[in-house]
Amino acid sequence: MADNLHRQFDHIEDFETERPQTTNYQDYQALNNNSIKLQDMIFFGRISSFCVSTVLVAFLFLVAQVATFWAFFWAITISVIGQIGIYVLIEYYKAQKR
Repeated sequence: MADNLHRQFDHIEDFETERPQTTNYQDYQALNNNSIKLQDMIFFGRISSFCVSTVLVAFLFLVAQVATFWAFFWAITISVIGQIGIYVLIEYYKAQKR
């Protein structure tokens, strides 16, 4: 049994040369800071436009003397639908440009 542990194989070199030589790393790709900043600005722009539209729509419902719960419920619903609509329009115009 111990004899098998000390045995050396001549074909170990063949195994090492038969494997394809591939690199295990990727070339460094620098981040595009302008793109990241633009994405951040778009993200915060969407949040702020949602907030402003929610406040304005809630104000209109409250002025119309709708119950407070329903005024805020419909304001949030209309604002979410508006944000989705804006997103769909932007994607539609992007698709047309291509």
